[in-house]
Amino acid sequence: MEDDKKIDPFHPQEPKIPGVPEGAARPPKPAAPPPPSPKAVLPPPPPKRKTQEKSEHLPLIWVGSIVAACLVCVVIAWWSHQSKMRDDAAAPSADVPAPAISANKPKANEKLPEGPGPVATTRELEKAWSSRKFTFRNPVTDERVPAMVVRLPGGVLWGFSLREPFGTCEMEYITDLGEIENDYHYRASHPMVVDPCNRAVFDLTDYGSGPNGPVRGSIVSGAAVRPPIAIEMSTKGNDVVADRIE
Repeated sequence: MEDDKKIDPFHPQEPKIPGVPEGAARPPKPAAPPPPSPKAVLPPPPPKRKTQEKSEHLPLIWVGSIVAACLVCVVIAWWSHQSKMRDDAAAPSADVPAPAISANKPKANEKLPEGPGPVATTRELEKAWSSRKFTFRNPVTDERVPAMVVRLPGGVLWGFSLREPFGTCEMEYITDLGEIENDYHYRASHPMVVDPCNRAVFDLTDYGSGPNGPVRGSIVSGAAVRPPIAIEMSTKGNDVVADRIE
């Protein structure tokens, strides 16, 4: 029995291999591979500035586009409104009636009848306050003056010269009571004869003083020398005739 040998745990005996002499050199053990080096910590990638800047500019582009679109809409709306206003101003409104032609004003290029002689018909003057304008030639002076005949309430036909007595202004016969009140500051209850030069108002239903006696057309407002110069009227059948001037 072999002697017991203490076994060194740190230097174990080599095993005996058949055919291999003791003490033969053993092939060296392969060197252990070096420990893997720690992975290099790469720095974080730089921020994508171009993409970020682009994304930051996108809202500004949208805002600018919206503002530009709004301005275009405002300009178009303003232009349409101006065009409509111009069209409305050029076109006559259907709701506004055309001014009526006064009965005592002749139409354009209308030749007025001339007295002495027939100047109207009874049909033309059948209603109260109806009127007809004409021209009267004075046989003495051969002067032609504008004149008018009016059917007064009660049937009287009264003729008178529209030439202002001792003047050159042409008087007017107004049937619009509002016009008389607004322009001549006189509240009338029926049509009146007015003098636009001295702002006088004459009432054909009343008499005033004339050089040869009372004459229709008393002065009810304003300053005037006398009532309008009278023209004597008569009827022959259906004709209304201007006979002579005062």
